[in-house]
Amino acid sequence: MDIRFRTYLAEILSHEGGKSNNKNDAGGKTNYGITQNTYNAFNKSKGRPQKDVFNITMEDVVWIYWERYYTASGADKLPDGLAFIHFDTAVNFGVGRAKQFLQESKNDITKYHELRQNWRKKRIAEKPSQAVFRNGWAKRDNAVFAYAVQVSSGELNRANNYAFSLFFNANNKTYIYVPEWS
Repeated sequence: MDIRFRTYLAEILSHEGGKSNNKNDAGGKTNYGITQNTYNAFNKSKGRPQKDVFNITMEDVVWIYWERYYTASGADKLPDGLAFIHFDTAVNFGVGRAKQFLQESKNDITKYHELRQNWRKKRIAEKPSQAVFRNGWAKRDNAVFAYAVQVSSGELNRANNYAFSLFFNANNKTYIYVPEWS
């Protein structure tokens, strides 16, 4: 796992809540942005018994993001900035939709951002119960876009941004270590 992945993961986890089981959230029971279904599938793929996502280890969190979102989406092969918005989209919208947005945007970060916003508006129109997430989604989308633009322009030096792989998760008031695995 490279420094870029660890940097991006730290940024994404700053937007993900801790434990959640919101009745309006289609993902259901979730921790660190990982749904119970995703955790079940991950454990099954490793030949392990099912476990409660509320008890997920940080090691499993990191591996799930690496395997199921970062590399599965192809973010690891994209240029800075675009790789970040694509990785976050894979996490928040699913790998399939992320690949669709990447193709439709023609690798343009601004267009990619617009596709995210338009999909959210459509989602709320189709499922009004999702309106409860509107402000949080808008905040995240704008922060992700701003970060992607900064990274792609070279404003952020990723070697200095979270390179220490320790960050504060304001949602649950804990420090999280993202290991430097190879």
